[in-house]
Amino acid sequence: MKEKINRFLTDLSEKITYRHWVFLAGAASLILGLLVFAGLNGMGANEEVKPVDSIHVVVAKQDIAPKTIIKESMVEVREVPASMVSDDAVREVSDIVNKPAKVEILKDDIISTRKVLMDITMAGFTGDIPPECRAISIAITDVTGVAGFAKPGDYVDVMLIAKGDEKMTGRIVLQDVLLLAINKNTEQKQKAAGDGSSGDTKKTGDSADSNNQSDKKSADAAKDEAISDLATATLALLPEDALKLITEAQEGTLYLALRPYKPRDKFTTDTRYIHYSTTKTAKSSGTRTATPAPAAPAAVRQAVQQSIPVSTPAPKAPVGGVEVIRGTTSTREGA
Repeated sequence: MKEKINRFLTDLSEKITYRHWVFLAGAASLILGLLVFAGLNGMGANEEVKPVDSIHVVVAKQDIAPKTIIKESMVEVREVPASMVSDDAVREVSDIVNKPAKVEILKDDIISTRKVLMDITMAGFTGDIPPECRAISIAITDVTGVAGFAKPGDYVDVMLIAKGDEKMTGRIVLQDVLLLAINKNTEQKQKAAGDGSSGDTKKTGDSADSNNQSDKKSADAAKDEAISDLATATLALLPEDALKLITEAQEGTLYLALRPYKPRDKFTTDTRYIHYSTTKTAKSSGTRTATPAPAAPAAVRQAVQQSIPVSTPAPKAPVGGVEVIRGTTSTREGA
């Protein structure tokens, strides 16, 4: 039996050609590929297909420049994979409408809260100005500016003191005004300190020149210190009130009156006071020269002259003789 099998295989191998071997190899490869494909499909069918998570976010429909007020037509809502979205992405259009862009937003960019000024105070100093107001600055000193006690965010009244020839007028120009900032000028004081330190290193000449130089430095230091007391107060005013304040400031000195935290009255009705200078009036009346009385009319002068009795002139005494008076008569004898 074994011999028959060996003989069959020997005869078969002699009959199979090279072409037959190639055909058999191709058929075996095809069968093996089908088996592998069927196995992979069976494994995929058993596993559950996980869906991709997606969320809705607000995306820019066009380029948006910085500080541009975002309108509803500039953005839209799109669905994107959750893996592409940051935690601060904006989900609703109503959250950013009518708010300014903080940075430049390009088309198709996902809008986040870091790209939009969600709070108007984030815009810096301009964000502190009320929408209907303008910021305007006035010059003040430690006296006119409440000695530095007024701070940004407080409310003040603005008073004007105007000096005239014989009177002084004071009035409240504006009331309940928001104070945005106080800017103290310290540049002159630093400059004066720098000049004083550098002056110590210079060599002095004779005593007279050194005294003159020290007097000049003292005068300059006093002048610089006076200038350093100047400051500016920035107020938030309506445009018409700002124009009024600047015009009134040319007439006299402005004072700030700090309002309490919770004032009992919001506005004061009596806003004007006038003071007459008695010292100046007395001085002017003492040095005043008498003015001549106006001339009377001709008819009055004639009536006055007629009412005055005319005295007859006494007769001239003769050259010789003695005058004898008897009662009311007088005679001259021995002429």
